[in-house]
Amino acid sequence: MRRVLLGLALILGARAVSAACELQMMAELPADLLGRRGLRPVVSATVNGTEGRFLFDTGASGGLIAAGSLAKFGISAENAETVQMKSVGKFFDARQIMAKELRFAAWAITGHHMVVIDRPIVSDTDGALGEAEMTDFDMEIDLPHRAIRFFTPSDCPAENLAYWAKPGQARQIELDPFTREHNRIFGPVSINGVTFRALFDTGAPDTGLTRQTAEAAGVHPGSEGVTEDGAVRGVGPESLKNWKAPFTEFAIGGETIAHPILGFSDKTNASADLLIGADFFKRHRVYVAKHQHVMAFTDEGINSFGIDWDKAPTASAETTPAAVRQ
Repeated sequence: MRRVLLGLALILGARAVSAACELQMMAELPADLLGRRGLRPVVSATVNGTEGRFLFDTGASGGLIAAGSLAKFGISAENAETVQMKSVGKFFDARQIMAKELRFAAWAITGHHMVVIDRPIVSDTDGALGEAEMTDFDMEIDLPHRAIRFFTPSDCPAENLAYWAKPGQARQIELDPFTREHNRIFGPVSINGVTFRALFDTGAPDTGLTRQTAEAAGVHPGSEGVTEDGAVRGVGPESLKNWKAPFTEFAIGGETIAHPILGFSDKTNASADLLIGADFFKRHRVYVAKHQHVMAFTDEGINSFGIDWDKAPTASAETTPAAVRQ
């Protein structure tokens, strides 16, 4: 696989955020918010010279392509390699093909492997782009304004990375270090006063905990207010029983969301204690600094996280700074 940065025509500009700090924007992509409640960010990419539409999935290990889209891109699965995939904590066999070229944002990748899935995750799309397509550029996930941006920073301290924010408005957390082999976004959050390791996953519409995580936070099936909530399913054949429950609080980087309604499932063999889904990203503007291992973010006030969607919209989670809560 060979990755090539495309020409200067795709370098969209630079933003100076302090006397010493400069953020060079390498690419800006519109993101359509599709699916139920608009929690599926979809972007464009070109495979073998043909443009397609793909879920922007920071939780996926690599690119996925729907079986029904193979012919569109001139790809045959006749000699596809069998590989193991993991979905909802369970492994299954899948087919892997090679695209001659994938163009996404400001780079082209030749000889790029993608896993074939039976059906698209989002209707009328061709698959998903994941960890393998994200590169090592800094990344701004701005779903409140329906955009994904990639940056190269120069002499930027962590407190300046949320360049759009007023002084004191942005919050931040330290992330697990990024490497070429491990390019997904992992960091700490707190639920009911207990700290957990979260995977920040734009491909999941809703934030979801494992049952073990929920129980560590003091919530069990059968607890007051806990109800069964169907099943959750990923790209594989398995599905898992799901519950939804009221929690006392969810905290991240000094921001506290009081009384959120969150789901949890019987997932085992998980890479993290919970997935932070697109419901969080739709509410927050987020900057991921890969070389500094920091995530900076601001709450944009959109009513999307920690809500019981089966009730009236007025039953929303409340956000207050942790420092001023009693």
